[in-house]
Amino acid sequence: MKLSFSTLGCPDWTFAQIIENANEMGYDAVELRGVGNQLRMEELECMQSEKRDDIRNLLEKNHVGICVAGTSVQFHNAEGYQDALQEGRCALKLCTELGIPFIRVFGNIFPEGEPREAVMRRVEEGISRLCDYAFSLQPSDPVQVLLEIHGDFNSLPALVPLCDALQGEPGFGLIWDVFHSWLWHGDDFIPFYEALRSWIRHVHVKDCTLENGKPELCLPGEGVIPLKAMIKRLQQDGYDGYYSFEWEKRWHPELLSPELALPAYISFMRVEAR
Repeated sequence: MKLSFSTLGCPDWTFAQIIENANEMGYDAVELRGVGNQLRMEELECMQSEKRDDIRNLLEKNHVGICVAGTSVQFHNAEGYQDALQEGRCALKLCTELGIPFIRVFGNIFPEGEPREAVMRRVEEGISRLCDYAFSLQPSDPVQVLLEIHGDFNSLPALVPLCDALQGEPGFGLIWDVFHSWLWHGDDFIPFYEALRSWIRHVHVKDCTLENGKPELCLPGEGVIPLKAMIKRLQQDGYDGYYSFEWEKRWHPELLSPELALPAYISFMRVEAR
């Protein structure tokens, strides 16, 4: 079982602290989603060309990888489409140079006033163009473009047609964010999972309680999402990707500190979820 965490969970750590703590806590990799005050990958201090040798040495010394570059790319907005492509291409170039296997993108929402079919076509086209660009950079082993199950793209009516349309793209896959899919299908995750499991390349693990019907994030195993059953099914089916802890402290500063939350995830996954 390969474990990683998103850097959303430690917004105050430097890149070196992220990697060193990942090693000390027993993580195999990190999912890069911002460092300090910066989110865009090409603008991170640690990603600048003069830092590349330092990055490689730090990762090698700590036996920790970077499994995903979590971009902000989202293709639902026609006005932002070209900017999204540009951000995605920058991330793909960096990932190719550094050996990071995946980038994360969004479909995200269906804007009011625009036909659903037009939004679906734009998301499909954007992902396809990024896959083609990744292939042009490294045909033998291109970085893969993963759509996160998130926002309006968290249901089978949205995801199945999109996956079917992109099935000819070997560089396309899904990030199964179990929290966002749970918002749509609840505890009965099997039909959802079975319909999409051949595309799942990465898994985001989160849990929540319900406070007056509203989901509130909590440590894995302390909430209502059937994480153990989900993980057991993935393991039974031979899933060999990362289970990435997405502790969203960057967006929710009231959450438990990373010094406490990140080791708690290791304990849950290594002991309780097996």
